[in-house]
Amino acid sequence: MNKFILALFVLLQPVYSASAQDESAMDNVFDRGCGDDDGTDRCDDNVQSKMRSLYGWKSAKVLTQEGVTFRRMMFVDGYGNDVVAIEFARKPGRSPRVKIETPKSPEGIQPAELSAGIGQRDWSQIIGRSRLFDQKLARELEKSKADGSGEITICLHGWFIVAEAGDAESLQPNVVGQQIKPASIRRDAESACAGGLTVPYAFQMADVALKLLPECQSIEKESVRNVPKLLARCNLMRGDRLAAADAMQIVAKIEAVDENRSDQQLKWLLAASARELAPDFIKMLKSGKLYLGVPVGKGPDHASVDGVIVQRERSNDESSMVADISIEFIRQTGEFLVQSYKLSEFRENEE
Repeated sequence: MNKFILALFVLLQPVYSASAQDESAMDNVFDRGCGDDDGTDRCDDNVQSKMRSLYGWKSAKVLTQEGVTFRRMMFVDGYGNDVVAIEFARKPGRSPRVKIETPKSPEGIQPAELSAGIGQRDWSQIIGRSRLFDQKLARELEKSKADGSGEITICLHGWFIVAEAGDAESLQPNVVGQQIKPASIRRDAESACAGGLTVPYAFQMADVALKLLPECQSIEKESVRNVPKLLARCNLMRGDRLAAADAMQIVAKIEAVDENRSDQQLKWLLAASARELAPDFIKMLKSGKLYLGVPVGKGPDHASVDGVIVQRERSNDESSMVADISIEFIRQTGEFLVQSYKLSEFRENEE
């Protein structure tokens, strides 16, 4: 199956396997609140360094030495996958900006920059909301104490956040004269299962980032699990992201097609100028399962998407055939519909 397409629609990213091989060491990772769903120690400095490298980030120490003040967070989903990173940064001589990053593609294909300026009011709120994210609540401290009660608490597939706050050297506010406030760095790594402050803070910052990025706001929230996933998908879109976001609706409809969908319903996926394609298009849709990537916006009224269609052999559930597909969309009566498509020859699925 086409590896580039898989990387786009699944958003699966490299995962670092836990180094501990004995059960006691694995338990210790979770006891410390540092384990993601795979048991990877996300509190470990080396693991966090690898996470930052996925997003092309410099270390917090280097950034503060360069005079950058920043707030940033890395999101790991409930299955141990690195999903997205958000950075709010103010560099010397530049206005503050928010920037979204997704893990670097193994194929070296990088999306266009997704960023926006931040006004003074929003910047002040971003800095203010970060004041306590690294503090521990009383209930978190109590959890770390073995009480011998025998009670078992189960938390499955919790997201994990690594958040950092860096403040460059600056003048001390509200002080007569020029008193220097030294640079400082704060960091916390927290699972959603911990019930602490870092995870809510990070998701609040994701909401702020979405508010600042209008080109991502056309993506329907119902089509993704949460705002960090939405931002990751938006970052992977290419070309005119506003148009690409609109095209996500037709992409979702096509991917949801199954054998029980009526031919008449499927015809409405085609633009009026493409209705002659209906018989072949409908047959193709019902012949297998479509896996599409994220759309490319080619202009206000044009978009496209690439993907694959997988046909499972009836006689052997373990074997299947796969073909590449490319679909062109055109806007008609306010929404995108299929204008044309190209399908390659089917081949044996090697995945």
